[in-house]
Parts: sequence; C-alpha cells; structure tokens
Amino acid sequence: DFPRPGVQSFAGKTLEFEIGSAETAALNALVLEGGVTLFMAFLAIYNILLAKLSGREEIVVGTPGDGRPDATLENVVGMFVSTLALKSFPCGEKTFGEFLREIKDSVLAAFANQDYPYDELVDTLGAGGNTGRNPLFDVMLTPQNKGTQDLEIPGLRLKPYNYETGTAKFDLTLRVVETGEKLLPCFEYCTDLFKKETVERFSGYLKRVVSGILACPGIRLSDIEILSRGEKEEILIDFNNTAV
Repeated sequence: DFPRPGVQSFAGKTLEFEIGSAETAALNALVLEGGVTLFMAFLAIYNILLAKLSGREEIVVGTPGDGRPDATLENVVGMFVSTLALKSFPCGEKTFGEFLREIKDSVLAAFANQDYPYDELVDTLGAGGNTGRNPLFDVMLTPQNKGTQDLEIPGLRLKPYNYETGTAKFDLTLRVVETGEKLLPCFEYCTDLFKKETVERFSGYLKRVVSGILACPGIRLSDIEILSRGEKEEILIDFNNTAV
C-alpha cells in the first residue's frame, strides 16, 4: 500500500483470524493421507497465497528451526533457534498434491542442513547490501503446536495476556497456532507497508485457498480462486462499466 522505506521499518501490528473445526479436521485428514505435517501443508498454502498476490512463481519464505539436531543439546539452556530460507516454485500448472510433495522434499532437505549458519549463507550469496529489506526473504512462517493455556497452581491462576508489541520483524509473518479443534492463524505485518484493510483481505484469501484445496485436493494451482464473489463482481462489472 505504501512505498518501501529506504531503511527497513519494524513498525507493525497483528491480525488474528480463525479456521473452523470442520475445515481443521479436513485439513488434518489431508495431511495424514499425504504423509506430511501441518507445517508443510501451511507452507504450501502460504506459498500459493503469495504467488497469487505477487504473480511470481519463485517464492522464498523464512522459518525458524529449533537448532537442536543433536540429542545431547535437548536439555542445554540457551537460544539455539536457527533461521531457514525455504524456496519453492508454485507454478500454476502443478496440482496441489504435486506441489505439496515438492514442499515436503524441500522442508526435509532444509532441516537436514539447518546447521549451516544463516549469516554465512547471506555472505556467500552477497545478499546483504539493501538496507530497506531482509537479505534473503521478506515473509516468514512460524508454526506453534500449542496455544497458550491458563495455568493454575495453589493460590494462583495465570492467564495469557494479549498485547500489541507494535513491531513486525518482517514485511509479513504468518503464525499458525493449533488450539483444540480449531486453527488460529495470525498475520504480523509492517504498518509502513500495509493497511489493516489489506491484511484483512489477505486473511480472507488464505481461507479461500484452504477451502479450494479441501474441496478438490487435486486442483491445479492456477484454478484456485482467492477473490470473493463481491470482489469478482467489482472487477468484472463495476470497474468494467464502460457504457456511454
């Protein structure tokens, strides 16, 4: 919505939305049948959304790795998280099933090589010269297996406190939280780039991608529609009212 600043902006907000229990159950069944994880499925869905928005068929999405591939590190205190850059090719002629298998192979290969230092990768590629954006990717996918829950101990009850940090680490980050029978995706977005209304549309587009692949898992990526009926009528009829 706005020109990109010369120096990267970290001003941001979040927008939460919901994927209902019926679609969550169907998505879990699709994941189980395809032998993939929910993270892989959402990486495919997110890439499809980004491809539709940008018109590009080569997308790089960042994601955090746990940074503890060695079992001896499991109980060591410290910040071991690594950053991975996942490249995919959501070309329109591919079916969703084909693309999901590609995503699976890409994710497994990336996590098998997560010990490679991110900073060294940036230096090797010579990608760190632009102060207005991140060197390898501008969008992030962050999975969270469990939502926050109330915690009770004798004489004390702890509840999560939701608050706006006012920051965004990347242009657009999709965080997906599993909570009970539903999924709670959340967009963290840079307010110096996007209006709230735009990100609200993005949430609707993402839900329509999910609905499209659940209705027909063999659908071609080019056949997945993200526009609502009202948006299609606006483009095809209202904006096309050229009669004089």
